[in-house]
Amino acid sequence: MISPGDRSESRSGILFQALEGIRMAEKT
Repeated sequence: MISPGDRSESRSGILFQALEGIRMAEKT
């Protein structure tokens, strides 16, 4: 799992989630 202490990893996780959200929004 991603550690809250890692900023770069946290940012990547947020970016990934945002991309997934956009993908889902485009699907519908």
